[in-house]
Amino acid sequence: MKSSRLAKIVLSLFLAIGSLVGLVGLLLLPAAWNSETPVAYAQGSGTVRYVAPGGACGSATPCYSSVQAAVNAANSGDEIRIATGAYTENITLDKSLTLRGGYTTTDWTASNPISYPTVLNGGGAGRVIVADTENISVTIENL
Repeated sequence: MKSSRLAKIVLSLFLAIGSLVGLVGLLLLPAAWNSETPVAYAQGSGTVRYVAPGGACGSATPCYSSVQAAVNAANSGDEIRIATGAYTENITLDKSLTLRGGYTTTDWTASNPISYPTVLNGGGAGRVIVADTENISVTIENL
């Protein structure tokens, strides 16, 4: 009878510990799935190229009047910052690049796409941006 009672106590203890471990696991699980967790992106070591209507980028260089001209001059890993405005062109990407909009020609450090929208328009001639190589990585932000 004593061994039966001892077995029940041991079983109850194991169940309590198991339940506690399971509860702690469930409490920690949402933190692992939290989509609000900030993500740090590595800064590329490529050249920053600038695009502004009419090729007027203020003091920023190298400056281009079209996104495609900047893409053509860029090397893989470069970043292309595009000033506010509407650009009617079809862009073909054949290398890994980052395209970012929402800049002004007086501030190329902070992108603000709400106040300074950058619009790429294909002019009804098909897709606006085409990445035509399988092994490239393209980042497009604030366009």
